[in-house]
Amino acid sequence: PPFQNRGVASEAVRRVLEKARVERRFGLLNAFPTVTNGRSNRICGKAGFTNLGEQDFTYAGRRLHCNRWRIELWPGAEMEDARG
Repeated sequence: PPFQNRGVASEAVRRVLEKARVERRFGLLNAFPTVTNGRSNRICGKAGFTNLGEQDFTYAGRRLHCNRWRIELWPGAEMEDARG
């Protein structure tokens, strides 16, 4: 709680995306916050992810109802990712 609403998570996401773009190891990144996690969903939107809709996702043996967010890290990355 003492670190909430101070932009720490948003800044962390921004830095991870920046590093991923520089390293070019990943073309597309996905995030799966639960639909009820408003703060995480707002961070995804603010960071430039596109909401692809709701889906069920299993994590650590638990079934979660999530929003699927995706971001293309550089132009053409989606096509590159499709080729494998």
